[in-house]
Amino acid sequence: MWFMDQSWLDEKKKKGKQVEGKEYPISKDTIVMGWFDPDRSMRAAKAGYDVVMNPMVGTYFDYRNQRDSPIGSGRVNSLDMVYGFDPLPTGTLDEKAAKHILGTQGQLWSESMTSLKIVESKSFPRTCALAEVAWTPQDLRDYKQFTTRMKTHYRRLDVLNVNYYKLKIPMTVVATEQIVKKPKKFEWPISTHLNGSGTYRVLFDTSRYNHYIEIKNLQLTCNGKPVFTSARIADTRNDGKLAAIYDIKLPEHDPKGSYVLKAELKIAHKRDCTMYLCIRKKKP
Repeated sequence: MWFMDQSWLDEKKKKGKQVEGKEYPISKDTIVMGWFDPDRSMRAAKAGYDVVMNPMVGTYFDYRNQRDSPIGSGRVNSLDMVYGFDPLPTGTLDEKAAKHILGTQGQLWSESMTSLKIVESKSFPRTCALAEVAWTPQDLRDYKQFTTRMKTHYRRLDVLNVNYYKLKIPMTVVATEQIVKKPKKFEWPISTHLNGSGTYRVLFDTSRYNHYIEIKNLQLTCNGKPVFTSARIADTRNDGKLAAIYDIKLPEHDPKGSYVLKAELKIAHKRDCTMYLCIRKKKP
């Protein structure tokens, strides 16, 4: 709860209720829900509060499954990120404080999701990964082994008609840039990321989910000559479509050519932030 006083807490206790609170609650009889900074949750445990470790990175399932997932909040919590989350990193707490870490949980804020199918695709298979995080010590976890075992579990989900998310080939981050309010022209050599003719998906992602970048004058050149140009002005504003995606069609590829991607970028909303330029070749 965000708004509560001691009398409200006392009333809930009389009714046998266990209260949970965001970050530091009023009373140590309440449970801290560590949504934000894990370090603050650790400090709460050291101070004697019971804590559920559920930070945004690793446990928020309304975030995108992958960088080019069409639906979700701006940030990314990929399957491997969820599996790599550790609610109680070794050496962070002494034995007494560690007993105050009750476990973890996943969050899925579904107010912008228009169907159960979307909710299912956000929940699975990441719920499976978080379940293993909760019951298996970090040193016994193996992501490669987990993904192998998931093949059997996917068949179970198919039988149950669960609309789980189908993992795609990960996008490669080819460049990072600091973007500011003043428009700036960028050039990125991408020859090593092109392996033949076809369609390449280019995505402009940001380090902050509500900081929007405007992209315009996108162009791909080969040996200085334009081979693809887009007049579309896009931004990273998340409206369910992820507008900052471009599909570049390359009907012919010169293996010895020098390919350069060009664009003009600026901050469209809020403060300066980091931009990630990602590329993945689409299947025919």
